[in-house]
Amino acid sequence: MRSSAQDARRCLEENEEFTLDVGEGEGVRRRDLSLQRLEAALRAHDDALSTADPRVAKRARKSDVTRHGDVVVKESIPFGRIGRVKDRLAPRRHDAGYRYAYRLGLEGVATARPFAWIRRAGRVFTLYADLSDLPRLDHVVRTLYGVPEREEQGRLRDTVADWLGGLHAGGVYHGDLKGSNVLVRRLETGFELPLIDTDRVRFLSQPVDDRRREKNLAQLAASVPISVTPSERLRWYRRYVRNATTQRKERAVVRKVAAAVATKTRVVDEPIE
Repeated sequence: MRSSAQDARRCLEENEEFTLDVGEGEGVRRRDLSLQRLEAALRAHDDALSTADPRVAKRARKSDVTRHGDVVVKESIPFGRIGRVKDRLAPRRHDAGYRYAYRLGLEGVATARPFAWIRRAGRVFTLYADLSDLPRLDHVVRTLYGVPEREEQGRLRDTVADWLGGLHAGGVYHGDLKGSNVLVRRLETGFELPLIDTDRVRFLSQPVDDRRREKNLAQLAASVPISVTPSERLRWYRRYVRNATTQRKERAVVRKVAAAVATKTRVVDEPIE
C-alpha cells in the first residue's frame, strides 16, 4: 500500500497532473496552470514589488508575497549568511511549502492549492491558489466574541478544537500555528479551516509529541484575542484533548503552555502578524 508521502512525490514529477516545463530555470507546475499564466503571474509579481501596489500582501526578510486574481506568488529570500549557506547546501529546500501543501490535500487537510514551484536566475517562487477572500481565524474570533452570538461562537470553538486535535493525533505539526496562518471558510454545515504558510508543516510517523503540542497551543492561545474568556478557552481545551491524546498528564501540559504564553506578545484588540 502506498503512503501519502509516496503519493506526494507526484507533485515533483512529470506525469498527467504535473509537468517540469516551467520555461526558464527549473521547477514543476500543474498542467492546468498554463505556462503563459505562470509567466504573467511572475511578471505581475515583479511589477507589484517595484511600486507601492495593493497587490503586495507581504514584504519581509525571508519572503515577498503578491496576489494576482486567482494566484498568489510567494518569493523565498535567503536571509543572511546562514540562509545563503543553507541555499547552497540544500538548493531544493524552498520547495517544502509546495510539497507539503500538496500532501496536506492528499490527507484531507484544507490548504491553498499549490500550482507551481520555480527556481530561476537565483530566485525561488511558489504559486498557490489565492485564498485572500477568506478571513483569518484571529480576525473571525475578534468579531464573533465582540457580539452575543453564542451559538456560532460554540460552533467555531468546537471546530477549531476538533481540527487541531485531529492534526496532532494524525502526526501533522505546523511550526507557526498562529491565528494568522489559519483561515476560516463558512460552510452550510459549519466551518472549514484552511492551513497556510505550509513550509512550516511536518508529517510525523506518530501523534505529535507533548513538546510540539505545547508550542502549538501556546502560539494559538497568544494569537487569539483576549476577548475569548478563560472559561471559553478551557471548554476549547477540554474538547481538543478528546481528539489529540489519551495521555493523562494534561495538567503539566497546561502549566507549560501558560508559562510559554506569559512570555509572548498577547493579542489585545488588533491581531498581530
